[in-house]
Amino acid sequence: MKQRYCGLIFALLFVLIGNVRADTLEEGIAAARRADFATALKILTPLAEQGSSIAQYNLGLMYDTGRGVKEDFTIAFNLYQKSAAQGDSAAQNNLALMYVEGRGVAKNLVEAIRLFKLSANQGYAHGQDNLSEMYRRGQGVVRNDIEAFKWASLAANQGLPAAMTRIGGMYFEGKGVAKNYAMAVKWIRLAASRGEPIAQSNLAEFYVEGDAVTKDLPRAYMWFKISASLGHGWAAGRAEVLAKRLKQEQISWAENKAKECLAQKFVACD
Repeated sequence: MKQRYCGLIFALLFVLIGNVRADTLEEGIAAARRADFATALKILTPLAEQGSSIAQYNLGLMYDTGRGVKEDFTIAFNLYQKSAAQGDSAAQNNLALMYVEGRGVAKNLVEAIRLFKLSANQGYAHGQDNLSEMYRRGQGVVRNDIEAFKWASLAANQGLPAAMTRIGGMYFEGKGVAKNYAMAVKWIRLAASRGEPIAQSNLAEFYVEGDAVTKDLPRAYMWFKISASLGHGWAAGRAEVLAKRLKQEQISWAENKAKECLAQKFVACD
């Protein structure tokens, strides 16, 4: 499942939330953002106990990932549950993932779907993308590629790279939508430019095969190298295989181009 964790949330408004001051809440979240987890824990714990759904979510995330505290899925589950009950869409998404994976609670795909839908219907991109994946796999619901495409599209249009990659693949395979190679390349290329390693390796494959793009092995090698540098092991293997088909000057060009692309944060790489 993609996007297991959703990141920490900034509280932007200095207002009163029940008995919780938003400026104090933001201080706690800012501390977590800069990896000062001791301060974050000190601030967020009492706020979570006072009922702040944002504090509960972020504190739950710390326990879920073991950042600044000992990893404890049971505590994380309880905190997410309290936050989700108040309507926090990020907590609903992460709680659903715990039900899918059986972390801190017994697996329950029906409950996971219920929570993903609550999150997705609030417009939360990660919830939409995960709901799409559940429909694609037929987990907790009847497999439905049309629904999978619908929810992934909503997430992709919010700028979520994993969802862009997903709908690019669905356009390429003609699942849930009419096959359209041009649209597949469009979305895969967009995701690749956002730093999504799987999209980058998929784009490389397009250049290897000449699918909806002009066949270009050096450029394919470049994208494999970029993807591999971001931790995609499969892309590293593909780069090694492809290198045997290239001249040394082509390899040098591609490796230099990959370094430039990474340095420029994927601007004008393709």
